[in-house]
Order: sequence, then C-alpha cells, then structure tokens
Amino acid sequence: MKQEEHRIIAHVIGEGVAPSLADSLARYPEHSESLADTIAYYQTFEQSLPTETAPEPLSSLSQRAFRRALSRVSGPLTSLLIDGITVEQLAKRLDLGVDVVIWLERRQVEDLPALLYQRLAQALQQPPERIRAFFTTPERQSIRQQVAERAESYGIKKTFRALLQASQTMTSAQKAWWLARLEEVESDT
Repeated sequence: MKQEEHRIIAHVIGEGVAPSLADSLARYPEHSESLADTIAYYQTFEQSLPTETAPEPLSSLSQRAFRRALSRVSGPLTSLLIDGITVEQLAKRLDLGVDVVIWLERRQVEDLPALLYQRLAQALQQPPERIRAFFTTPERQSIRQQVAERAESYGIKKTFRALLQASQTMTSAQKAWWLARLEEVESDT
C-alpha cells in the first residue's frame, strides 16, 4: 500500500463509527481494492469483538454467599494468616496482642469465646464455621514444624483468659475490655 492509502484507511477506520464500504468507495474510488479488503477485515474481526467492561460489584449478600461457597470447595483453613495478612494486622483487627494471635495461629488456646470466633470471621472475611473448623481440625504440618513448635511451647495449651492476662503486647484497656466480655459470657451461663 502506498502512504496515501494508509492515511485514507486510518481516516476511514478512525472516524469512531463502523466504516461503511459503500460510503468509503464513493469517497475514495481510486483506492477501492485496498478499502474493500480493509473494511471487510474490520467489519468481520475488529468490529465484532466485545469491549471489556468492569464487572458490577457484588452486593454484601452475594459476597457472603460467594465466600461460603468458596470455603466449601477450598477446604479447611490451615492458617489464620490468609490473603497476605500479617500477625500484627490481625492483632490490630481483633484488638488483641501479637503474642495472643501467635498462640491462636498455633492452635494452642482452649476455651475460645464465641465473640472471638465472630471477630476472626469478620477480620478474615470467612464464614464462622470455617474459623471454628480451624481450631478443631488437627494441624497438617510437617514433622519439622511440629517438633520446632513443641520444643518452643512443650505442647502446652492455655486458656484464652490466661493468655489475655499474661499478654506482654496488649494494653491494659484491651485486656480489661476482653476480660469484661468473658465475665459477661460467664455470668450468662
């Protein structure tokens, strides 16, 4: 093609509307062969391609349903540190100390209150059943990981209350708030 034909084809296709073969041939009869080939190609392949559109955001109900369905097919949680969340970020979301979250991650805590399950579910955007399953399902760790963790903690499990009281990374206000929630639950039973 000559430079003049390139310019004409670019003009015809670049007008922002689908090029019409009849109109283009009437305007540029001397380039009929090139225009016919180019416009036929454009109308067959380029014009019919769908344009990408951003998907509509899911409603909160749809998001919950999606997470539940995903949890059923993706299996049990193997860690609380999912989707790139760090121990520090999770501790902040739960209003707990980093040391308490580490014990939770290792599944070395007994007597977890329902409120903690709810907060974990919310913080991790997971169904509460999946959070409960994390604490009741035996860990799937390598022997090396199990030996290292047992050597560090000697397999001792602590109650949630004892962890709160012994925490070195929680503020007094955080401890008082959590302990008050535990008292409320105990007084209801």
